[in-house]
Amino acid sequence: GVSELQSTAETVRQLQQQHLETVTALQRKITLSKALSQPDPAPQPWTLSLRTETLNYFITEGALNPTGITDSEGLDTDLDGSTNPTSKPQLFAEGLGLGSRVPRFLRWDQPVEIQEVDLDQLQQQVQEISSSKVRFEAEHGQC
Repeated sequence: GVSELQSTAETVRQLQQQHLETVTALQRKITLSKALSQPDPAPQPWTLSLRTETLNYFITEGALNPTGITDSEGLDTDLDGSTNPTSKPQLFAEGLGLGSRVPRFLRWDQPVEIQEVDLDQLQQQVQEISSSKVRFEAEHGQC
């Protein structure tokens, strides 16, 4: 009866919503694929725009732990001895867009979370890049 029709209508609505989400995700992938398949622009000078504010104080990592004191477990220790878990804010970089004037490796249209890398990880990544360059140049000649 009526309850079966309502149940069927609800199932159809749920399937339509799932289909819409799938189509939206596929359209985004197609848009990104098109943007990444465009050739890189000709080299040109870059301008870096900075925004400054006329404030007389700085906000730094120290602002998360004004005392600068941490215990052996990495917890902030306040002057009264109480502890609070440290929590760093997430940092994001704005995507430069998908336009043909943006170099291919920088094309992205959403904010990108900046991941913190410790010194050991950074040194390992630099070593991997250097080793890969040496192997490439051994096969293809110097670049």
